[in-house]
Amino acid sequence: MAKLLYKPVGIVLGILAGFISKKIFDQVWGYIDDYEPPKPTHKHATWPKVLAAAKFVESTGKRAAIGSLADIEKIVEGAAGTNVVPA
Repeated sequence: MAKLLYKPVGIVLGILAGFISKKIFDQVWGYIDDYEPPKPTHKHATWPKVLAAAKFVESTGKRAAIGSLADIEKIVEGAAGTNVVPA
């Protein structure tokens, strides 16, 4: 019986997790910026986001990157997006 319910329950829980994460993202975004979140293909980094990334780098000593979700693999590699690195 457990095997029969595994996939349907997993699918429903996955969809529910997506809705919950969207609500959490919208709440957090409201604290970060007054504007609507950019589309995943958006390629412009605003000054407040660059300054926030610079503050993150200053506090942690780690690299920060700003960019499009469409380029996430290149951004993680440091080959795309706006990269802010420790001095």
